[in-house]
Amino acid sequence: MSSLKRKVSATLLLVGLSLTLVACANNSGIEAVKSEGSGLTVLVNQTSDAGDSALLVGKLDINSSGCIGVLSDDGYHPVAFPSGTAFQESRLSIPGSDLIYQLGDLVVLTGGNGNVTVEMRKASGNCLDSSIGSIFFSTEAELNSATS
Repeated sequence: MSSLKRKVSATLLLVGLSLTLVACANNSGIEAVKSEGSGLTVLVNQTSDAGDSALLVGKLDINSSGCIGVLSDDGYHPVAFPSGTAFQESRLSIPGSDLIYQLGDLVVLTGGNGNVTVEMRKASGNCLDSSIGSIFFSTEAELNSATS
């Protein structure tokens, strides 16, 4: 193998490994934040690379584990809310909106879907059990989200 081919092969291998590491880091940066008052948990995305090509529309709801997500027409969706989300009692303040959300409120979230990783399950407390395969990474709430 020529010297040039070896250099190209090594460079492609390093680029491939770098892309793999970036993808893993983006999917494991969530934090479970528990409200002392209500005992509810909200997942917060600690990374900023969630994408913004998808919308999730539904009402804020809780699952059987006490985790806040969104109930849409096709069921409950776990959500990693954007970094900067403030959570107190059962009220959420989400970046991108000047509204304070409570359970049952209609939300319009921008972001993207991602696969749940082992690291995310560990970081989520009980929010992402083995039956959950994907999570919605919210980047912000639309300003026109309405309350119920």
